[in-house]
Amino acid sequence: DLRAMLFKIGWRSFLRQFRNYMVYFICMMTAVMIFYSFNALMNDRLLNQRVQQDIRIEGVLGFGSSVVAFVVLFFMLSANHFFLSQRQKEISVYQLLGLRQGRLAWLLLRETFLLNFFSLVTGIFMGIIFSKFFSMILIRAMGLNLTSHFFNSPQSIFSTVFVFIAAMIILSIQVILFVWRTPMSELIKTEYRLPIKKMKMTPFRSLMGVLGLILLGVGYYLSLTLRETWTNYITYTQDFSAILWIPLLILFCCVTATYLFFDCTLPALLYFLSKPKKHLIKGAKLIAYNNVRVYLQRTWKSYALLTIITAIAISLIGGTMGVISLNYQATNRIYPTSFQVSGEQAGTLRTLLEKSGMPITAEQTIPYKMTNMTVQTRYLGELQDESVENMMVNLVALSDYQRLRKLVPNAPEIRLSTEKQAVLFDSQYDVTRSFITYRDEVKVGSQHEFKLIQAQQDYFGDYALRYSLPNVLVIQDDAYQQIEGFTYSIAYLQTEKVQTEALTQLLDEELPIEWAHPLTYEFSDDQKNVRFYPETARDSSNDSGQTTAYRLTLANRFTTMRGVRRQAGIILFVSLFVGVIVLITTSSSLIVRQFSNTEREKHNYRLLTKLGYTRNEVRKLVYWQNIWIFMPGTLLAILHAVFAINTFTQIIDSPGYWVAHLFAGVAAVVYLFAYLITVKLCLRIIET
Repeated sequence: DLRAMLFKIGWRSFLRQFRNYMVYFICMMTAVMIFYSFNALMNDRLLNQRVQQDIRIEGVLGFGSSVVAFVVLFFMLSANHFFLSQRQKEISVYQLLGLRQGRLAWLLLRETFLLNFFSLVTGIFMGIIFSKFFSMILIRAMGLNLTSHFFNSPQSIFSTVFVFIAAMIILSIQVILFVWRTPMSELIKTEYRLPIKKMKMTPFRSLMGVLGLILLGVGYYLSLTLRETWTNYITYTQDFSAILWIPLLILFCCVTATYLFFDCTLPALLYFLSKPKKHLIKGAKLIAYNNVRVYLQRTWKSYALLTIITAIAISLIGGTMGVISLNYQATNRIYPTSFQVSGEQAGTLRTLLEKSGMPITAEQTIPYKMTNMTVQTRYLGELQDESVENMMVNLVALSDYQRLRKLVPNAPEIRLSTEKQAVLFDSQYDVTRSFITYRDEVKVGSQHEFKLIQAQQDYFGDYALRYSLPNVLVIQDDAYQQIEGFTYSIAYLQTEKVQTEALTQLLDEELPIEWAHPLTYEFSDDQKNVRFYPETARDSSNDSGQTTAYRLTLANRFTTMRGVRRQAGIILFVSLFVGVIVLITTSSSLIVRQFSNTEREKHNYRLLTKLGYTRNEVRKLVYWQNIWIFMPGTLLAILHAVFAINTFTQIIDSPGYWVAHLFAGVAAVVYLFAYLITVKLCLRIIET
């Protein structure tokens, strides 16, 4: 019976590739589980209602689900094409038995569907079981006071099945095209034979290998000196497009170098190492080097692509963590104390806090004086210091700044030795310092000149509570008294207890955050002086050239930090699991390919024992060969990621990038485990 024979052949093929299918099954099951969990969290009404006042998690989780689906689809297509290539001999047997192309395609599709169907069912089942665990992780990451509950989401199951059906349609097209486009002469080949000429290291390939190293060095050098390169290039060319194309050039160099590395550089290195030298190489290593060369010649494109994907995953996670850390730092600077309130509403806030049983542990009221300032600036690319800017500034006396530092210990300590020295605090300094520098001379008002000894980030809290531009100039007390301007105050209050929802609601009702205290000002004709008009004295009939400024009444650290914590938590949750999926799929691809390669070459390994090699020497050969398969790609991916993170630091400085290096270490551990699993199972294939 033909059906029985086809079933027997297919079953034997399945058993021969059982290990490959198991790796594929575990990877697919994990991906389906994470995809279902993301969708289940999106449909968790209780969780969404709890966080909707600060952030909408549907968009972030939906983006994570889309990325997971894309990565899984890529893995499915890559693995399915690999499985089809491995079954060429079996497919040729089917065709020799008279099986038509349509029937053959249906047979392959049925097996592919069954494998993915079991992965889907198992993944959804595991997702339902572990959905509470994923929910607990998200709740903890977002800092929510919420109890995780176990629930089943029919809508999430439907979404997962729908994505699975769409993936199977694409997979079916791939199978049909493979069967119809691959000629019989190609299918009937029993094994892949690499042409001898491809093993030769020609001068051209050696030159391309050196070019790959040069491009890698250029990309890494530019990533280390990005800011300096920007400055020098733009200064001499006035071409500001370099801000965009230099990072793209770094990316191009690293991607091109990766492909050249696996195609030319690494084979050249192995060719050099495989040359017999006294006391430097033994027979087993010689065989390993040549085996790896042959293997890379067949799969170098896949290895380069997996390396680039891994590097991008690590870099994006590191960049995301760096931005999160930067956001926390900025929030801590903007909200250094529990409350900031305008001097006019300070008494109302104290009353409300006492009424709610929220004791004030520390308080400082800082007076500000608003006036005009002339400063020389040099922007990136300018050859001469000709930019003179006349702006509004908030003056603070040195003694008041020292009092504020008692509440804000992270603020830098400054020393002013003379009355002519000053320190400028700029709220945008962490971003703009790569593109702008301040000259030493600063002129306040029409006649007071100061020497700017430092430029720092702003540590005076929410600049929206201050008038006009957020810059603050700290000067000595005597100079502060001599300068004329509009004086107002901000109170900084510190509490120890965690703010309750009741207090938040009370503040919203009794002391809402709003723009108030209007102040109108205008510059004189010579732009050297400024005249202020309180709202009661404003002349509305002649308001040409006049500017009206407002400031907020209140800044609440609790509500802002709550939103930042929840936003960071959901981004961390999604990026972590997306990164894990990328690591699992890339390492699984390497494992599957090594299993198949060992299955194909196991007769050669057994032949070595007949030629006199001991069991330990063959085992060392397997270990050594797999090291050269896993090590270069892993090291190159980690190097790419580390230098990419360094590129980010050239643009935005943040101490949170250490998380990227930690995840790079995690990636190294994952690939180490993949290497050990591969070696153990390859030895089992050879020795059984």
